[in-house]
Amino acid sequence: MIVQLPLSTDTPQTFSIQLGDSTYQFTLRWNDRSSVWQMDMADATSGDAIVSGIGLVLGTDLLLPYSLGIGGLMVVDETGTHTEATLDSLGSTTNVYWLSSDELTSS
Repeated sequence: MIVQLPLSTDTPQTFSIQLGDSTYQFTLRWNDRSSVWQMDMADATSGDAIVSGIGLVLGTDLLLPYSLGIGGLMVVDETGTHTEATLDSLGSTTNVYWLSSDELTSS
């Protein structure tokens, strides 16, 4: 099952969402210096950090370097122009999708 994260242009923004069998808390904020959205992910129950400070960039599984076994997160430019997320595009023309581990291995 592919799940779209409920994003907006609010900064910072924090929300919890169930992905697979677990619930995670996400915090996203805009980094003015780098002009990039950054994401932290934590276990929603314990609050324990899973990853922090990941830049939301197109074309890669954001969780792949961490070998977490919880699926992957992909940033998608819905316009098809391969434009990175801007302060004003997150949640509208740029979205983040979670894919289960099974979906990642079948693609």
